[in-house]
Amino acid sequence: MARPSPRIPPIAEAINALFRSVTRQYKSRISRRVMGFDVTLGSMMFLRALGRNDGSSVGEIARDLGVTSSTVSILAKKLERKGLVRRHRVASDERRVRLDLSAAARRLLATLPPMLQPEMLSQAVARLTAAERDGLLNGLRRLEQLANGGTTPPKRRPRA
Repeated sequence: MARPSPRIPPIAEAINALFRSVTRQYKSRISRRVMGFDVTLGSMMFLRALGRNDGSSVGEIARDLGVTSSTVSILAKKLERKGLVRRHRVASDERRVRLDLSAAARRLLATLPPMLQPEMLSQAVARLTAAERDGLLNGLRRLEQLANGGTTPPKRRPRA
């Protein structure tokens, strides 16, 4: 007999729906900005992650992006076929593969718009009161902490 699924509190459902909505809005805006560059939003995120840490392994890029290694491996193969990524085996351990950006990828990254246009968020935040901004920031920090098991999350590397 299957166990009944636990009831999700309405506040959790509302927060989840709002996170998805905000994410969708920003992804839509960013996707429109990368049209014409012959890369998807996922490819752009991958190339930027690799650009921050050229010579990374598939696993390292996967951790940076918060996706599975198989997702990164598939994307790396596609971008390799496009001439944007080079894969090479580590001489001291033939089982290990490292990824590098090609010169074409570096040129492409130099022309791509930033992932998050500062004005997109700035315009929305400017419409909040000081109390709303503080509450939003404090609430998001606390949610992040709780999502990390109640501990302070690890320091993140600066994003490009």
